Amino acid sequence: MRRGSVANLMQQPGMSGRALQDAWTQRVEVIVDEMFQEALGAKALPCQYAFCLAGSGARHEASPYSDLDCFVLVSDDGAQEVKFFHDVCKDMSDMLMAVEGNSGLRFCNIMAPFGSPGNPKAPKLIRTPHNMADLVEWSEDSIESHISGGLQEHRFLFGTKKLYDDFKTDLNVILAKTCFSFSSRPAITRGKKMGLKVIKDLVTDPRFTPPSSTDEYFHVKEQFYRPPQFIAKGLAWYYGIDAVSTHDQVTQLVATNHMSHGVAHSFKAVMSVMAKYRFRLHLDREGEKDFVFTNQGKRDAELAILNAKSAVSRTEAEKERHTRLTAGTLMTRAEVKDLTDVIPNLAFIMALARTFVKEKEKALGKRGNPFV
Repeated sequence: MRRGSVANLMQQPGMSGRALQDAWTQRVEVIVDEMFQEALGAKALPCQYAFCLAGSGARHEASPYSDLDCFVLVSDDGAQEVKFFHDVCKDMSDMLMAVEGNSGLRFCNIMAPFGSPGNPKAPKLIRTPHNMADLVEWSEDSIESHISGGLQEHRFLFGTKKLYDDFKTDLNVILAKTCFSFSSRPAITRGKKMGLKVIKDLVTDPRFTPPSSTDEYFHVKEQFYRPPQFIAKGLAWYYGIDAVSTHDQVTQLVATNHMSHGVAHSFKAVMSVMAKYRFRLHLDREGEKDFVFTNQGKRDAELAILNAKSAVSRTEAEKERHTRLTAGTLMTRAEVKDLTDVIPNLAFIMALARTFVKEKEKALGKRGNPFV
């Protein structure tokens, strides 16, 4: 899937992580458009449509083996119209699987036009703009958070742009509603509530705990990539920033005086290293494999202990550890240095995020913003 040309770009002096992400995203956009048109063939369209990206594709942050989060807006979401676009997208998925297999570019198994069969919380994402925006208001018990959150990271790709513009208008109305309260606090907008929740969930989840420079194992996506991305997204939603990419969110937060230049520098330092390293990791391992280790001997010794146990006797934690150790990648000294150099920046912004949550959950008094 044209990964060779991106691998060549990585060898160019001064090539930034963001430039790599842009280059890969542009290739994905061309592939998706071509496959949609091929799946459509000579069939007559039953109504107007807009094919939209979400997730890393919408943010221009996709890596070579990222999956495709997307949805389709239609002017009529009757049963026949939905079936038509469902079948077109399913044909696209089959084409991608035939070319890429299960480890390459593929539709997300949750946020996809044809939904996730058997999962009632992952409905088909082929709807009118109004009905698509309405999914954001569904309760957590009714819809996957990956969908309700993903619908707020969106970008038009092709089709009828007016449908996309109508979707954005409806979504902004929903996010601006003042109908939520935290304990004795006054009501806040849905956007603020969701933004604060994103950051709170991040800082209270042990998977995203900042690593130490002496650690012998790292999970690149969970420990380095997600924290700055989720924090920037949460802040953007909280302050009504309309940008989608993490880089643009940080830039606009600074422009609107919700983040200092110094804090923004810490965000961009981590993001730049992560973009380039994840690209190299994905290309080298031919898959989205983010578990890495620094000591081959200790990794082999731990794996030997786990292998001594039968698969059925391992705990769930041991099974997960075994999977990661088996698929993990040994880092070079230069790669270890690249990661450990940005750990202070990462720890700094995570500390600010914890303070932000405490400030915004205060029942009384001034609620400060530690990011400024």
